[in-house]
Amino acid sequence: MSQGTALLYATLGEIVGERAGIINLGLEGRLLVSASTGFAVTSLTGNPYLGVLAAVFAGGLMNMILGYLVVNRKANQLASGLALMFFGFGLSALIGKEFVGAKIVGLPKAGPARVLRPAEALRITPALRPPHIPRRAGRGRHLVVALPHTVGVGRESSRRKP
Repeated sequence: MSQGTALLYATLGEIVGERAGIINLGLEGRLLVSASTGFAVTSLTGNPYLGVLAAVFAGGLMNMILGYLVVNRKANQLASGLALMFFGFGLSALIGKEFVGAKIVGLPKAGPARVLRPAEALRITPALRPPHIPRRAGRGRHLVVALPHTVGVGRESSRRKP
């Protein structure tokens, strides 16, 4: 289950992008390039944090390539995404060829997660607390009412076609 978390994050990001009208079929290629770049940098430097940073930049660069092709060059989103997916497959194989069988030091294990109530989270991080919500506002009940209403309003307005 924990190995699928990265795919869930990527899928969630893709869903948000598709809701905005952007179709990126190069998601798998971007994941492979990011993973192989992160592994290579971690293997070379011995620092997993630099590997994560390099993976973020590699994924961002792949997205910038797609953005350039679609926005500036007026290329088709579907064709560009597929081309970047296949490009990512090949590039990740090229990057990772030297590191097959290498062992790296991973990120340190996180301790057990602590679940915070919304009111407790707002008390800990006052910058997130909107100014109109008092410091001791009803133990987060307002969030339980406001969030579903906001999501429902957004869905209803997106279903209406002018």
